[in-house]
Amino acid sequence: MVNGVVNDPTTSTTSMDGRVRDAVAPGAAIAGIMSDSRADAIYQYHAASDADFNEAAADKAK
Repeated sequence: MVNGVVNDPTTSTTSMDGRVRDAVAPGAAIAGIMSDSRADAIYQYHAASDADFNEAAADKAK
């Protein structure tokens, strides 16, 4: 898709950087959503691990 935006002949009056930006914006948005989801999953995993560790430490301290 980006190759077509950059290399295909066009009569568009839009600048090249504007055409490229419009072509890659959807992919960039999806990449951001996926990155955010991964960060949330890692945080939740480690928060659960921390809770298990703290619970085990509290049990051993009794």
